[in-house]
Amino acid sequence: MRLGNLFALFLIVGGAYLSVKVLPSFMANYEFQNAVEQEARLSIYTGADIDDIRSHVMDKAKTLSLPISDDDVEIERSASSVHIVVNYDVPIQVPVKPFSLHFSANYQESHY
Repeated sequence: MRLGNLFALFLIVGGAYLSVKVLPSFMANYEFQNAVEQEARLSIYTGADIDDIRSHVMDKAKTLSLPISDDDVEIERSASSVHIVVNYDVPIQVPVKPFSLHFSANYQESHY
């Protein structure tokens, strides 16, 4: 095998390995973002208070195994709007150098 072919094989295998490690975090974030949007939409019409909203957001985070604490969830509630912001980091363990991915789920719903 030539050196160029070996290098290409290394890149392909390394890329596949990183994809397997990173893609689940992006997919979970996408699902979590949708859940935050849905919670904001529903709570504006149901009149849910901040504690109920936080509980629903944390339940979804737990279901998705996301490393989110109560302190990561910021909720602003008024009579006509709900704003939910969740910032969190997901650690990615790889042999060379572990790193973390930062995600932010952010949605505001207003009722006029």
